[in-house]
Amino acid sequence: MAQGHRIIGPLSGGNFSPNIAMAYGLRDARLYDPLRSARYVGLVEGMTRRSPGRQLPSGEPVSGPDRLCLLGRVTSAKVAWRWWKSRGVWLQEVPDPLPHAYVAAGVEPASSVRALAMLAAPVDPWRTTFIEGTRAAGCSHPGVVTPADVVLYEPNTVEVHAYAEDPGWLVLTDTYDPGWTATVNGVPEEIFIANYAFRGVPIPAGDVVVNFAYRPASCHIGLFLGLVAMLVCSALVSCWACTALQGGVQHDDLRGLG
Repeated sequence: MAQGHRIIGPLSGGNFSPNIAMAYGLRDARLYDPLRSARYVGLVEGMTRRSPGRQLPSGEPVSGPDRLCLLGRVTSAKVAWRWWKSRGVWLQEVPDPLPHAYVAAGVEPASSVRALAMLAAPVDPWRTTFIEGTRAAGCSHPGVVTPADVVLYEPNTVEVHAYAEDPGWLVLTDTYDPGWTATVNGVPEEIFIANYAFRGVPIPAGDVVVNFAYRPASCHIGLFLGLVAMLVCSALVSCWACTALQGGVQHDDLRGLG
C-alpha cells in the first residue's frame, strides 16, 4: 500500500482510530484528531446508515459494500476497512475516490439536511458538490472536478495550488472546523461547508494559491489571558519590590536617628 493513503471506516469498535492510522502511514478523513467531529459522525451515519457510537454485534458486517465505498469516495479515502467474524479485519480498495483537493464542477447551494440526503441518494460527487450558503448560487459548471495540488500538508497549515477556467470553488476534503482560516492568493477568504463536512473556498479564475491555517478562537483567548496574567504578576512583583524598598529605607532612617 502506498504511503499516505487515506483509510475510511465506521467509528464503532475503535479500529483504525486516527492515531492508529497515522502509525501505519495512512490518513484518516478525521485527520489525526482523536475527537469525533459532529459533522463527520453525521456523514458516517447518513451515508452508511449506521451509528458510529454503536458497537456491532459479533459477526455483523461493518456496512454494505456499496455504501461504505460511497462514503470513501466522498472523503477521498482510497481504502476502506471491514470486519467479519469469520475473517476478521481486512482492507478493501475504494473505487474512484475524489482527490484530496479539487476545483468543483457542478456546484449547488444546499442546506446541511439536503446535502447529506443527496450525497446518500447517491449523486455522483465527481459531478456535483454541495456548498452551504447562498454564495454558491450561479457557480455551477458542467463536467467533473479538476484535481488540485496539495503542496504543503501539516497539522495546522495546508497549502493548495489550483487552476480554474472560471470563478468557482476549491474543495479540501478535510473536516470543516470554524478554527480554520483561509487566504486566496494572499487575500483572506471565508471557508464554507462543502459536502456536509468539508471545506470549500471560493476562488477566481486562473492560477490560485489557497492557504489554510488553524487558528481557533480559544488560542487567541488563551494568549490574551496569559498576557493579562503576566501583567498582573508583574504589577504584583513591582508593588512587592517597592514595598520592600520603602521598608528598608525607613529601617535605615530609624537606625540613623538612634
